Amino acid sequence: MQILRPHLIAASAGIALSALALTVMVPAFAQEAPAPAAEAPATPAPGATPASPTTPAAPETPEATAPAAPGAPAPDAAAGNPAQQEPMEIVKETFGDWQVRCAPEGNDCFLYQLALDQDKNPVAEVSLLKLPASAEAAAGATVVSPLGTLLTTGVVLQVDGGEKRSYPFAWCSQVGCFSRFGLSQQSIDSLKRGNSVTLSLVSVNRPEEPVSLAVSLKGFTAAFDSLETPPSPAGAAPADRSAPAAPAKPLPNLLPRN
Repeated sequence: MQILRPHLIAASAGIALSALALTVMVPAFAQEAPAPAAEAPATPAPGATPASPTTPAAPETPEATAPAAPGAPAPDAAAGNPAQQEPMEIVKETFGDWQVRCAPEGNDCFLYQLALDQDKNPVAEVSLLKLPASAEAAAGATVVSPLGTLLTTGVVLQVDGGEKRSYPFAWCSQVGCFSRFGLSQQSIDSLKRGNSVTLSLVSVNRPEEPVSLAVSLKGFTAAFDSLETPPSPAGAAPADRSAPAAPAKPLPNLLPRN
């Protein structure tokens, strides 16, 4: 198992979606106090016998250094080292280009992949998790985009050149901007049949040039099927997902048109 620094895992109000974000590490710097100025030697009084020079003290040896009190925090801990305070998440399995990440305790797991630009640079994060059988959606998805994303265009997804769908952003924080949405069973089946997803974002600095990112679907079927379905709330009846639902109406595509 591989242990990583965590990403934010948040619960959505209606369908308990997962929100992942890049952890920002801000190093703490200790500022040294200026050294005190040397004191001038005192002038002896008239007629006074000058004192003999004081023999310098021997340098302190490691054995003479007093040990720290039991239970005292280590220097890094006292400085509030973020790496020691963060919880960890575990890469439980890898299926193709998808990671199955879990909390250290329990089986709260989700799928994770970085969305890459044409130069293979990671730009955004994509995560999916299964929802209880009583939920109308089969899965919850979260996309985390960099700060500076034009929010009014939302996130545009397209599976293998199919229909484009736009999803709004929910909020932004120091780590990026979050879009959370539910996926129907039909959408999950489409992802299982597909080869790749094109994820489009727009920068506020260059709104005329949408950025297209690639999300591979290699290993998606096995990765998604490996997730456990979370239990439904007490008294909730399972949703009927067998009958084909009415086609979901896509949100308007707000990307600039050429």
